[in-house]
Amino acid sequence: MFKRMVSVLIAISMMLSLCSFTTVSASTAYEWNFNTDGDKESWVANKGTTAVLGGVMTHTVKAGQNNAFLQSPKDLTIDGSQYKYVKIRLKNSNCASSACIVSFITDTDTNWDKVYSSGTKSVVTATGITGYDSDYTEYVIDMSANSNWTNGTVTRIRVLTFLNSTSITAGSMDIDYIKVDDTLQNEESTPTVEPTTEPTQTPAAEETVAPTDAPSDIMEMVWNFNTDGDKEGWLANKGTLAVLGGVMTHTVSAGQSNAFLLSPKDLAIDGSKYKYVKIRLKNNNCASSTCVVSFITDTDSAWDTLYSTGTKSVMTPNGITGYDSDYTEYVIDMSANSKWNNGTITRMRVLTFLNTTSITAGSMDIDYIKVSNSLENATEPTPTPTVAPTPTVEPTPTVEPTPTVAPTPTPTVEPTPTVAPTPTVEPTPTVAPTPTVAPTPTPEPKREWHFNTDGDKE
Repeated sequence: MFKRMVSVLIAISMMLSLCSFTTVSASTAYEWNFNTDGDKESWVANKGTTAVLGGVMTHTVKAGQNNAFLQSPKDLTIDGSQYKYVKIRLKNSNCASSACIVSFITDTDTNWDKVYSSGTKSVVTATGITGYDSDYTEYVIDMSANSNWTNGTVTRIRVLTFLNSTSITAGSMDIDYIKVDDTLQNEESTPTVEPTTEPTQTPAAEETVAPTDAPSDIMEMVWNFNTDGDKEGWLANKGTLAVLGGVMTHTVSAGQSNAFLLSPKDLAIDGSKYKYVKIRLKNNNCASSTCVVSFITDTDSAWDTLYSTGTKSVMTPNGITGYDSDYTEYVIDMSANSKWNNGTITRMRVLTFLNTTSITAGSMDIDYIKVSNSLENATEPTPTPTVAPTPTVEPTPTVEPTPTVAPTPTPTVEPTPTVAPTPTVEPTPTVAPTPTVAPTPTPEPKREWHFNTDGDKE
């Protein structure tokens, strides 16, 4: 009877332990808390800048940077049939309200939606994000009605918080966390979970991770000019260049027509893949201008002499307006140029002061120059990779070999106990052999003289 009761108690204990395990595991698939300063946990921004400080990731954009989004690490393997809620807790410090959209790709469909508000793999929040928040608000995006989500394995997501039908104003979003859950309710314990407890997350090195390493993603070669004084290999044939505050300024004197910027050499751009050149600039010149991209390839290294009619030059459909009060992105579509499409581009010229008449004195403030495989913008890699490498400093834990010094003193001192041989002095009892003197009692042999030798008187 006693043995049967013990067996029942053991079975009940096993069932309870199994139940408690099931309850813990079925809550959050992924959670990014941004609790480590400087660690973006492999999230990247397509526009603007991101910074992590004090448990918050701040996404800051400039005026006019519509459709700015954050892109998650890749290879997430989210089971969309179970985890149907994306939660973002943020404080919108932007000067205008915005919409929040979650866009995604799966293991069987790796193409991003082009129009997020009506895409087949994008879901908009029921209510928009309010502007001028004084505190944090959790926004929940219910993905359960999207069949592409519920029937697939989601490998990557984009969170758009600066989506607006009109030009967005400059501002920032402070993001406390991003979660993918299987329930609308939050567990109270989840906010304390450190990001390092998520074994399925790719390390910050994947970071690096930018979306440029996946063939289905937006891929770009980018010059952001984010370091004062660093022209990133660009030169000017006329006028002067200066880099300050994230902007490269090209200044010309009156009459310096056909002034251009010359890229670094040996770019090795695959023209069949990267078909869009993008320049975001503000024209401070006193006259409008034309923007032309001219190039050479690995098989044709001669520059066009007439840019407007050359075989390796492409002009923007609309010119650059003069007296700009803000930045504008100009996109030059190179896809119709056969030399670009069929070649490997080794160098480019970007002409922004091209004019049929003498140009007037002025300047262009250039925010960035990109070569992309998509009309959409992906990440701005220059600020992100430079910050991300800092986690590699973590090899400092290798200093731990110091504990190996500890064993050296202890074994060498141990020999001292060998002094114990002092007890071997005990052989003193061996003095006992004195009784061997006892042979003295043996009778002395009789003395005899036989005189057997002639002449020996003995």
